[in-house]
Amino acid sequence: MVFPNLGMWFDDQTSTGIAKTPFTVQSLFTAAGATTAVFTVTTVLRSLISKLDPRWTAAVLSLLIMLVEVKTNGDTYSVPNILVAVINAAVIYAAAVGVNNVTTNPRSQGGVAAAPAAPAAVQARPGRIRWFD
Repeated sequence: MVFPNLGMWFDDQTSTGIAKTPFTVQSLFTAAGATTAVFTVTTVLRSLISKLDPRWTAAVLSLLIMLVEVKTNGDTYSVPNILVAVINAAVIYAAAVGVNNVTTNPRSQGGVAAAPAAPAAVQARPGRIRWFD
């Protein structure tokens, strides 16, 4: 039996510089990476634990990622660094909420969200979990 070279999946990049894994430490701390992580983890946790409030989960996860990013960059937890982390967390949270609203809006056409309706009229697509009802 021939086993594939599993080591190739654990290298960060190919010779062309393209990441082989969906996330690396560097990509997690980008706006797109953090937004994707917050959206995905919050949605998965919400599907596993129905009583979990996705709004608070996304907010806490956004702040946690940005605080870890401060330490990963070798910075200290000074007031300016924490302020920037809180602002970045708010941006990540807003982006994750926007992605959730676009992907779960039953009236969106071609990836463009329609104007929101009254909360009672909103019904998510099958298999999607809307954070805000």
